[in-house]
Amino acid sequence: MDTEPTQVLASERTESQVLNSWIDDPDANRLFTHQHVDADAAFSAALVRIIKPGTLLNFVPANQTIEGDDSIGVDMLNGDQTVKGLEDGSAFGLIVATMAERGTVWRRAFGKWANQINLTDSGKWCRDSVLFVQLVRAWRRVGLDDASIVDRAYEILSGHLEYVKADLESRTASEQHPINDGIAIILDGQDVSRYVLFKRGARVIIYHGESFGQCIMLSKNEMKQGRSFGELDGLLPDHWFIHPAGFLAAHGTKKAPQPLSTSGISLENLNSMLLDWLNTSPFGKSGFEG
Repeated sequence: MDTEPTQVLASERTESQVLNSWIDDPDANRLFTHQHVDADAAFSAALVRIIKPGTLLNFVPANQTIEGDDSIGVDMLNGDQTVKGLEDGSAFGLIVATMAERGTVWRRAFGKWANQINLTDSGKWCRDSVLFVQLVRAWRRVGLDDASIVDRAYEILSGHLEYVKADLESRTASEQHPINDGIAIILDGQDVSRYVLFKRGARVIIYHGESFGQCIMLSKNEMKQGRSFGELDGLLPDHWFIHPAGFLAAHGTKKAPQPLSTSGISLENLNSMLLDWLNTSPFGKSGFEG
């Protein structure tokens, strides 16, 4: 005997299913959260606005019932169209976990933040090291209303997400960036991750560009072997800055740009000098002698 397929009632859907259905519905654009927003409400609402631009945000009493497929309520309990994240610990955590199934960038960007808000919003004692609760309290203390607080949370989340996306692209590009004899050169306009270059075996990175000047960075592995750019004192032009810790030497950085024309050493000569230095003893300034 054939039976009709069982339809999942709205009340039986998981929060992730409710959220996914709402996100994928092009006509659904109504977002609700409770008045006098706390960290979970503010950051959850802001994150949903990033996920689905053009969403209309409304602030309502926490006990209001949210119904209708065009609506979603975050950090709220009443109604079939609400996301509270009770099992995860927070609505924000539930949203991040749901989006992580769509793309790894969401987990990479907000996984640790979600873990923290999960603890903070669960009511359990924790060290709120990311300061989400303190941020919301501070914003409210200086007179920001609910909408402005969500706007501030939006700025933080959207900026961090864009940073993570760019960092992922940079790391991918860095896998193919040339490293010659332990030296990698990064020019103006090249978005390359020094973390990846050092992990691939770069011993020194040269930054060379009109927008900032010249700068060299030494890998941690080289420093563990006893190397320090302090050994280059007297070999680099006198006006170059050498960091006391020995990991950086520069005529210009992004924090303190200098004209490339006044660096006193060409890229070719700098590269050659560093190559000679890397092939000498790592112990003391006498490494060039003998």
